[in-house]
Amino acid sequence: MTTGRVRGAPVPSTVTAGRAGSVARVVAAVGLVAAGVAHVVAAGEHLGHTDHGGAGVVAAFLGVAGLVQLWATGPVVAGRLRTVPVLGLLATTVALVLLYLVSRRVPLPLLHPGADRPEDADVLGLLAVTAEVLTLATLPALLAPALRRAVYDTVLVLGTVTWLAWLSGFLG
Repeated sequence: MTTGRVRGAPVPSTVTAGRAGSVARVVAAVGLVAAGVAHVVAAGEHLGHTDHGGAGVVAAFLGVAGLVQLWATGPVVAGRLRTVPVLGLLATTVALVLLYLVSRRVPLPLLHPGADRPEDADVLGLLAVTAEVLTLATLPALLAPALRRAVYDTVLVLGTVTWLAWLSGFLG
């Protein structure tokens, strides 16, 4: 069985070719860098919190999330990401945005023992979530057309469900 590829030739990327693909890669990378830096800075701030016992766990989570986002920037810009890593970045970014939204609406005692109120919105958190939304808007452009449509539809449905949950009072 042959694959139609020349031995030693690079495996074709899932990244969209041409100018649109280049712009999508750069804009997605800007979103990843901004979110990554915001998470690393937030991790440092959480290490200074002494008002709850979960500060170290939160700081580690934010630090790892930020470092992964910063690391992923290189392959995104170079166009070396395949389908599975792009989908992984998208899923992680959706999860981070949802965690941000939920943590601003309801207390999360698992992360902050003794928490009796939601987290306050702050500039750093808003910067991170805005950068992540930018990433969600552009990263799917790096996928093949059929998968791209499915991913955009999925993100739209998740966003709609989240807004409906918020409007209905389910999220606090």
